[in-house]
Amino acid sequence: MKKYIVPAGFLFILFFICGHALAKGDIALPKPPSKAGMDIAEALQKRMSVREFSVKKVSVEDLSFILWAAMGQNRPDGKQTIPYAMGYQYLKLYVASADRVFRYIPEKHILKPVSDKNEMKNLGKQAYIAAGTYILIITADKEKIPNGVNEYAYTTAGCLAQNVYLMCAAKGLGTTLAAYMNTPGVVKALSLTDKEFPLYIMPIGAIK
Repeated sequence: MKKYIVPAGFLFILFFICGHALAKGDIALPKPPSKAGMDIAEALQKRMSVREFSVKKVSVEDLSFILWAAMGQNRPDGKQTIPYAMGYQYLKLYVASADRVFRYIPEKHILKPVSDKNEMKNLGKQAYIAAGTYILIITADKEKIPNGVNEYAYTTAGCLAQNVYLMCAAKGLGTTLAAYMNTPGVVKALSLTDKEFPLYIMPIGAIK
């Protein structure tokens, strides 16, 4: 029986087409398996900042892993993989790709479209930021931060970033945490109001 090889790019496009058709714009991510193929000790040994990416694309499956690790729900009560001050969930996570921008919705493990434009070159001030497959953007909701203490948001964002680092290490991918971003470009790309502010950005890509 003759076998046919389906190009990875076609699967990527098909995923997005099907996702839009089934969810009316929202994209259901593949459910992350219970194991990432590497234990925590090995992931910590491999954890590092990467600023050079190859042209190889990160799969949707690996993106699903990374987003869940970042701030996905890991308990029936809706709590996430990161600690929040006083239990208030005040962080938001966005994903910029080559053709649009999404917001990650942890409670449904889906991507919700925010923009249909390629904003990757408008987010960072260093060229390498836009060289990966995706850019994660971490923001904070001012109205949900306890007592208006912004330090809580930055602390929690650091925990989120480390989760991303470790999952990228486990999947053989690269990332880095960048605070030096084009803040006006981020605000415009995400259509942020004055009630929400960006904290950090993290490019995600295959290691060169």
